[in-house]
Amino acid sequence: MAGEPLKMNSKYLAHLDGWRGHGIIVVMFYHMGFTLCRHGWLCISLFFVLSGLLITGITVNQFEKHGRIDVVRFWSRRVGRLLPALLLLITMVAVVSKFQDLDSEDIFYLRGDLLWGLFYFENVHLINKQEDYFAGFQKPSVMRHVWTLAVEEQYYLFWPIIFWMWLQLQRPSIICGGDKNGCVERGDGEVLRNVEKIESETDTPSPAVDCSDLPPIIEDSKVSRTSPALRKTLKTLCFGELLVIVLSYWSSHVTIQEMGMSAAYFSTWSRCGDFACGGLTYLLIHLNPKLRARYLREGPLEPMSLRFKICCELCHAFGYLVVIVIPMMQAPLAEVLPFYFYVWRLPFSMFVVWVTVAGAMLSSEPLPKWAIVTRWLSSRFMVLIGIVSYGVYLFHWPFILWMGKPMNHDAFEAKENAMPGSSGDDEGNFWLELLRDFGIAALSTGFGLFSFFVYEKPLMIYAGKAKRPWKVLFTGLLSSLAVAGIVLVCTQGGQDPNTADDEWADFGLAVPVPKKIPPY
Repeated sequence: MAGEPLKMNSKYLAHLDGWRGHGIIVVMFYHMGFTLCRHGWLCISLFFVLSGLLITGITVNQFEKHGRIDVVRFWSRRVGRLLPALLLLITMVAVVSKFQDLDSEDIFYLRGDLLWGLFYFENVHLINKQEDYFAGFQKPSVMRHVWTLAVEEQYYLFWPIIFWMWLQLQRPSIICGGDKNGCVERGDGEVLRNVEKIESETDTPSPAVDCSDLPPIIEDSKVSRTSPALRKTLKTLCFGELLVIVLSYWSSHVTIQEMGMSAAYFSTWSRCGDFACGGLTYLLIHLNPKLRARYLREGPLEPMSLRFKICCELCHAFGYLVVIVIPMMQAPLAEVLPFYFYVWRLPFSMFVVWVTVAGAMLSSEPLPKWAIVTRWLSSRFMVLIGIVSYGVYLFHWPFILWMGKPMNHDAFEAKENAMPGSSGDDEGNFWLELLRDFGIAALSTGFGLFSFFVYEKPLMIYAGKAKRPWKVLFTGLLSSLAVAGIVLVCTQGGQDPNTADDEWADFGLAVPVPKKIPPY
């Protein structure tokens, strides 16, 4: 890099929303049965790894800024961001079910899906009832897609606690440079103060430390980024993320052997590796001062050389091409699944997240006209789709089930094995199906836009500004219980004959006892 110091672009990484926008488009087309997105389910890892990257960044930066982790506020913001749209979805599905011709067994299982999904345990529910995500002979649940949200919420629940507990063990050395009585560590001219008061109620300085030359004490204190203790802690966390990645592979292997491929696909333990890939990436960025400054737009820095910009764009373009091509593979599912779980999954996640880092480096300065891929992922269209992708994801699956049977893997196989000319009868329905798919995409996108700008965004802003975050959590709990009541009222009459005597059967929470399933 050479040249005059350059002012950084906005800290908002628009291309990450562009990646989310691409992911939701692929997943939606896969669910609608487009052959070109035959293995679109692979893009689910994209959302998990980006979540790991962003959430780790939020927690680390919060600690640096305030000297502590406010776990309750973190949870309140997650609730304000994710819960409103889920409550709207569950209410809508429950109300629509009143006007559908469902038998008592369908109502029973719908009630269970809605209640388990409402409290973020849909993935556990799907594993317990042995739902095969990759089989076409089973009737899919209208709430099946919410398993991804359950996995993310479980990660959001435990990650800040683990991070907070680890920092509490390291807190004296990080905050005070090893002096628990209260004082300072200087790095790059920045004074670091302990968040604990070192003065008594009478404003008498602590006898253990000479604080006469220090600024007034504040409760929220910045942590020096050059602190050796902090860097050591972050390096230890890197090791922890690597350990999670290894354990994730081991968990996937055990789950596949005991319960099958679908259980591993739904399992939070198996998916922890995707989040860890994102978290490890952010920690490595954070430990490199130059990389961190450019990634977080903490300029001014020297402008990038043309050669470096070209390298970043080529890496970004190659990664984007891989993510486009992989779901388009026409290999049979039986060949893709073992390779995905045993080899491909986590290296793919790590590859994708580092590709996005290359895009972040390039977009830290005004994008050149030849940076086609980065400009496309940062375009208003892709960013808008990425911003509303959560709502689009929630609503598109029920619309697919309500407006027509979704394509499944068995159907893909049948198309391959069909005799030439045997699909002539279906050729006349091509345009009708295409029109239906266009309607589903438009309706899902419309609901996503409405939900975000009219409903989700105001509540998200309120949750972010709330002075007492526990009130947000309490409001979310009360809202969830109210929606649970709506579900119970709208799904009356459901009964499972296999569990009719179970005390939980009337609430739709009873599930068959899991049986050992042979590997896929």
